[in-house]
Amino acid sequence: MLSYRNKRLIRKFTRKRIIIYGSVLAVLVVLSLFAPYFAPYDPIQISMEGRKSPNLDHIFGTDRLGRDILSRIIYGTKYSLSIGIMSVSIGLIFGTTMGVLSAYYGGLVDTIIMRFIDALLAFPGILLALVVIAVLGPGLFNVMLAVGISTVPEYARLARGKVLSVMQLEYIEAIHSIGGSNIRVILKHILPNISAPITILATLQVGNAILVGSGLSFLGMGAQPPTPEWGLMTAEGRSYMSQAWWISTFPGIAILITVISINQFGDGLREAIDPYLKE
Repeated sequence: MLSYRNKRLIRKFTRKRIIIYGSVLAVLVVLSLFAPYFAPYDPIQISMEGRKSPNLDHIFGTDRLGRDILSRIIYGTKYSLSIGIMSVSIGLIFGTTMGVLSAYYGGLVDTIIMRFIDALLAFPGILLALVVIAVLGPGLFNVMLAVGISTVPEYARLARGKVLSVMQLEYIEAIHSIGGSNIRVILKHILPNISAPITILATLQVGNAILVGSGLSFLGMGAQPPTPEWGLMTAEGRSYMSQAWWISTFPGIAILITVISINQFGDGLREAIDPYLKE
């Protein structure tokens, strides 16, 4: 049992964490939606002046083609956040659906679905994403699909476990006894009861999806030039680290700040929702 003082400290710290990192995420979302109004230059415009170190005209410098790094990072916010959000959405929808159906119907349905999930779990997430990319080919949408598929097992197993717990509640049996349809039970009574842990997992997974997506782009399997995606930008500067450190460093910092903010926001959300911290 937590003391009253400890619970107050936890709630205070949690609120500050959510506000601080939520504000950072809000800024990133605004940048992604209104990039043309914030970016000082066209992100794909090539300059004959070539590579320049950070200066008053180009705060983050320019790359080997003379493109402004700051503008490309601002525009890249949209692509990196899209990879995270769309990938998680794919994993959440398909994984949760499979987990709910598996636990609710049981028997042969449970066996088939869980054996499929076990097969996916045999591959590490990044390796499974690489396999999907190898089949579909490189591209931004294929990265979203690949990363989304790699997260399906986590949502399926979490949803299945939570549904099995909810199915033991007496009021669920009462609804069945009065003729409640399966669809009604699932949509109105089971999904609301498992939404909190699923939401927390999804929030935490966004950061991981951005990392994996950026890693695939870094390897040349994701976004393709001249798309200003952070992972691709980092890869474009790796050959010039000793002469032009800024080309890879600033996109890497953007990835770092975004992932840390998402993870910290997700942790704060978990602490705010976790019933054990309220006891």
